[in-house]
Amino acid sequence: MRNQKKKKMWMKKIQKTSDTPSQHSSHDSAYEQECDDATERHEMLENFRGRCKFRQYIPRKPGKHGIKIFALTDARTYYTFNMEIYAGLQPTGPYFIDDSVNNVVKRIIELICNSDRNIKVDNSFTNVALAEDLVTNHKLTIVGTVKKNKPETPLEFKSKVCLLFSLLFRLGNSHTTLLSYVPKRKENE
Repeated sequence: MRNQKKKKMWMKKIQKTSDTPSQHSSHDSAYEQECDDATERHEMLENFRGRCKFRQYIPRKPGKHGIKIFALTDARTYYTFNMEIYAGLQPTGPYFIDDSVNNVVKRIIELICNSDRNIKVDNSFTNVALAEDLVTNHKLTIVGTVKKNKPETPLEFKSKVCLLFSLLFRLGNSHTTLLSYVPKRKENE
């Protein structure tokens, strides 16, 4: 009896999320007109310890084991626009899906293309090529953190000596702006 109850609860959760793209697939839906201009691209780990070929181990997450999900959510209401399960390395063939950073973001943002919104992403999904592509081809802007070891980071941003509360701007070649701010000193200094 208890297993059936758990199964029903799980199915309700799946049904709530699975009908989202089909209900709101057009850009003229009432919800999309009233939702916020800022969206977020999340990387979630749904706890799962069972057998599954695409179960992931991410040590920095609380559950550590689970199914990795990429989601596009509204920043104000946390409404989920679109989701995609990361299925791991894909074999070549008719069902191959490219899981590169740029392609994952482009697949997830399909529902909000050409809507002049801003997308907030984490550092693993931030790069200059993606930012320029989203601005020019999809009419979306992107805000994210760029690590110092990325090749597109200028040398003046990579310097170890930065003054406290220093602010450094760098305008890119077209639609990009880099900003460096030092709010506090490192612990080991």
